[in-house]
Formats: sequence, structure tokens, C-alpha cells
Amino acid sequence: MEGSSVLEIALSSETPHRDVDFINKLCDIYLISNLERKNDAATKTINFIDEQLVNVSKSLSASEDNLTDFRRRNQIIDVGSLSNELMSKATAYDNELNQVRLKETYLDYLSKYIKTNLDEGAIVAPTNLGLNEPMLMSLVEQINQLILKRGELTEKNMFYGKYTQDINNVKQAINEVVRNMQTSNHIQKKDLDRRLGEVQKEIQQLPEKELEMIGIERNYRMNDSYYTMFLQKRAEAQILKASNTPDNNILDRARTTTVTNSGDKSKTTITFLILGLLLPAAFVVLKELLNNTIHSNKDVERYCSFPLIGMVRHTSSESPYVVANNPRSSFTEMFRIIRTRIEFLARRKTDITIMVTSSESGDGKTYFSINLACIYSMASPRTLLIDMDIRKPSLYSRLGCQNTVGVSNYLANQCTLDEIITRPPDAGFDFITAGTVPPNAGELIRSDNLIAMIRELRKKYEFIIVDTSPIGIVADAYSFASLSDINLFVIRSGKTNKNFVKNLSAQLKADNISHFYSILNDVQVETNSYSQYYSKRYAYGSSKQYGYSYGYGYGYGYTASGRKKKKDESDTYFQYYQDDEKEI
Repeated sequence: MEGSSVLEIALSSETPHRDVDFINKLCDIYLISNLERKNDAATKTINFIDEQLVNVSKSLSASEDNLTDFRRRNQIIDVGSLSNELMSKATAYDNELNQVRLKETYLDYLSKYIKTNLDEGAIVAPTNLGLNEPMLMSLVEQINQLILKRGELTEKNMFYGKYTQDINNVKQAINEVVRNMQTSNHIQKKDLDRRLGEVQKEIQQLPEKELEMIGIERNYRMNDSYYTMFLQKRAEAQILKASNTPDNNILDRARTTTVTNSGDKSKTTITFLILGLLLPAAFVVLKELLNNTIHSNKDVERYCSFPLIGMVRHTSSESPYVVANNPRSSFTEMFRIIRTRIEFLARRKTDITIMVTSSESGDGKTYFSINLACIYSMASPRTLLIDMDIRKPSLYSRLGCQNTVGVSNYLANQCTLDEIITRPPDAGFDFITAGTVPPNAGELIRSDNLIAMIRELRKKYEFIIVDTSPIGIVADAYSFASLSDINLFVIRSGKTNKNFVKNLSAQLKADNISHFYSILNDVQVETNSYSQYYSKRYAYGSSKQYGYSYGYGYGYGYTASGRKKKKDESDTYFQYYQDDEKEI
């Protein structure tokens, strides 16, 4: 459990009873392993003492036999007071020497163990052998704790290396303390040997029998004291080992909590996986089936029989003269592309008559016709826009003109050609309105007067753009299609019906109406894909160096020296489509 010292173990399988037994056994083994690590030092202490007891026991048994045999042979029960005093001194010195030898033995064991057997577990504590050296006791306790912590980790654990480094540091400190204690022991041992030698000289002055008795009894007492001390220390280590308990507890034994049908679970997973794949696919297919309007050039190529020669992006401007007001915009550039392709299809650059129609009302053909006239007026002032939609005229209101006389009046012989030609305010082209809405619009469009009118207008103008009625609703555009050089079929993105376009274009193709091409209007595109197309800079300075730079895409470029230019360096380049900065 996160944030606590409680570990939760859970298994999920087809054999819950086996998992319960496994988890319970795992916890038991973990506790046993923890207890064994804690008992490791006590166990090693007991083993060390047992090894020493084997040798001491042999020496004690031999000295006891010698003392008994000597008394029996010489019939001596006790020695005199002087002899007792000397023997007591000698025994005391012998005990001190035994402590020094024990300390030497432990220090040798500690030094050797640190060098060779450190990976085998904990070190025997000096207090277990009656060695009360505070510094050494603290260091041994530290290294035992570090060994215990490292033993619970694997070599891949992030703390394993830290504990190893700490162990090495403590080892160095222990080695230093051991060397100092060995030096101190050597001095103490020499002093005890000297004092014991003085007592032995006094003992040598005793009678022979008494002297021999003292030597035998002294050896016995020394071995007996040594043996008793080891027995006491082993008992203490065994008590410590028996009193140890694990550091961890089992709060709750393993049990089966829930039972799930694994077969149903697998089937449910597969079912939801399939649903997760099918539902998005079904949504996409359903959306495509319900979407019956054209959106992209791929839709035009699929549903329309007429070649696509251009696209016009969406604008939010209410002005009809978007091209004229924004000559350096991507919107205007789209019309330039259409103009260039029309010239290529007509195989000439002047004397071109273009009819603009659509499948139904609202496709944007009138808006397109005005801006197409604007782009041609930039090339030649001899450009004419005709509103041939005499059933439902609308061009005059957008251009701010009066619709008193127009095409219908001229075809009905009510006025001359010059009387219906006008120049809209702020426009660079001439304009002929539709005129009065006649009761017989179809017959007027099919009259010879229309042919004569177009013939006369071709003599005066290089470019004539004719906005006709929707060809999918009325037949007026059919009559005029043969009089024009290029017929443009406007399709509005997100509005024009796919099936309507498909059936209408197929019918026109079957009727052998030639020179028909499609235009995709009101396309939602990113301005940045057309703007900031090209930049150029000329720099002059005192060194008279000439440099230039170029770029494309989103306003980034590279100078002639290879240095990358950032977009905010507006003083070093200008946008090719500058008018895209406006809201059009």
C-alpha cells in the first residue's frame, strides 16, 4: 500500500486455492528468512565459542587429571598460606592473560572475516565475548545493520551500491580500530608477562613438592576459569538467539476474495475490443453515407464529369470586389490560376467569352463571376460582365447599379446596345444588367438577337464573362453554352448535392455540350498555406556586400550565409501575399 509500511500481495488465476497456499507459504518463509538474518550473529558467536571450548576442555581435563594424580601420589590435600597467596596472584595474572589472548583471537577473527567472508552474513559482536570496546562495538553494529539491509536487496536495486559503499567505509574504520587494539594488547600482554614472571620467581623459591603442586593447581584453575567463561558466554548467546523475533508481522492471511468466470471475462474483452474497432468505423461510414454534399476536389473528380480547373477559398468579406481590393492575396492568386488555365484551354489570351453557371441557386456563381471579371480587368480594361440570369437578376444590386434596361430589353428591341452598357462604381470593368424580367425568358435567350449581341460585344471587348441561370434548374444556359468559348460549372463546397452534380454532369456530357469545366467554390483552407510564399531582401552597408534570402511555407527561410531566419524578422522580408494579413 502506497505511503505505508504494509505490503499487499494479490494473485489472479484459475486455481485460487493454490494461490492462497502459495501466498501464505511465501509470507511464512519471508518471516523465517528475516529471523534467520537476525539470528546470524548469535549463531556465529555460538559456533565460535564451541570451537574454543573444544581446546579448552581438553586442557582442563588434562590439568584436572594431573592435579588429582599428584595429590594421590604425594598425599597432599592443600598448600600453605604463602603458597596460596602466590598462586592467587599467578591465577589472577593468568586470567588477565586469558582475556588478552581472547581479545587477540577475536581481533584476528574480525580482521580475517572482514577481508574474506563478509558476504557470508553478520559479524560476531565483541560484547558476546565480553569485550567491551565502545568504538569497536559501534562499528560492528553498524556493519551488521548494513549487511542486513543489503541482503534484502538485489544488485540491480538503486540502494545496493550505496550500502556497499557504506560497508566499505565502515570496514576501513574497523581495520583502523583493530590495528590500534592489537598494539594496545601487545603492550598489555608484555606487562602481564613481566608481572607473572616476578611471581614465578617467588614460586621457584618454594619447596619442590609445594612448587610442583602450585604449578599443577594453577594450570587447572586457569583452564577452569577459561572454560567457565566460555560456557557463560555461550549461554548468553543462546538466550539472545531464543529471544529474537521477526521484524515483520502477517496482518491477514491470504484468502479468496472474488471469483470471476475467466471464460466470460475473455469473451467480454474480445467483445469490447471488436466494438471498439467497429463503432468508429461504422461512425465514419455512416457519416460518409449521410453526407450528400461535395467537400473536396476528390469529391469533384468522383461525382462530376467535368475536369476541375480551379478552387476558390472561403472568405468572410461582404464586398463583391475581393479580388480588386486585395490584389496581393491568396484569394486573388486562385483567380489568376483559373485565368491562366482558361487561356490554356481556349488557346489564346484575348477574345475569350466565358459562361458561368451552376447546378442550383446559392452555389456562388454570381460572386465568382464578379471576381473573375475583376481579375480579367487587371489584365485589360476591355472586360465586360453580363447578367444573363434574366429570370432572377441579382448582379445589379451587388454592384450598386440600376436595372432599368438590360439584356432582356435589348433582346426585345426596346433599346440599343450602348444604352445597356454601364460602368459600376469602383469597378474596373463594364457591366450589362439583366433588365426587366420578361414573361418569355426562354424564347428571348434562344433568339437571333442574342447571337448578334454577342457578336457585337466581341468586337468591343477582349474578355466577356456571362453569369447565366443555374443550368440544373432552367434551360437558359443550354442555349448560351454554344456561344461561349469556355463554360464554367461552379460547385460550392459543403452545399452542392453529390447526386445532383453527378446526374447533371452526366446529362450534359451525353448531350454533347462541350467546353465545360468545374470550379470548386467556398473551400475551407488555411491562409498560411498560400501566404508568406516568397520573400526577398537586398542589404547594403559600408562593406558594400550584396546578399539575399529566400523562404517559403510559414515565414521561415535561410540567408545566403545559411543562417536560419525567424518569423518575427519582419524587417528582412515581405510576404508575397501581403493582403492575407487583412480579414477577407
